[in-house]
Amino acid sequence: MWALLIKEIDGQPIIVKAGLNMMVDDNYSATIITDEQHARQIDKLTVVDGQIVVKEGMVLLSIEDLNKIEV
Repeated sequence: MWALLIKEIDGQPIIVKAGLNMMVDDNYSATIITDEQHARQIDKLTVVDGQIVVKEGMVLLSIEDLNKIEV
């Protein structure tokens, strides 16, 4: 199961960690179940009114395109 882990930092919800079948290793304010496409691109996401949204000007890549990227 893909998930996003959220922490309140300076009163703002921030996505601090994401992944597949993660071990929760800290106190988080929220856990949001999501899909692989979102979990692999958390730098492009933000939390607005409790919802995960893509930041303005950002575009999520497809899974196929993500898999082509060499790390």
